[in-house]
Amino acid sequence: MCANTLSATEFVKPIESFLSQTFNEGIPSIYDKAMDAVYNSTNIGGGNLHRLSDNSHTLWGAWDKCKNASEYDSL
Repeated sequence: MCANTLSATEFVKPIESFLSQTFNEGIPSIYDKAMDAVYNSTNIGGGNLHRLSDNSHTLWGAWDKCKNASEYDSL
């Protein structure tokens, strides 16, 4: 089954809801703040679109931002 076909079905809705609640709601962690630092200081891109333009929400961008978020985090 193709990933695009699967993502367009009702099967994905509970998964999307769970992931949204897990990662997008609640008190921001130091990692959330590190990934959103560019947006929080400039407000460029808007609430959702900044993820496309600030290079902090790609896999490698997120890794770099998060690994530098705390000097006490060894991972």
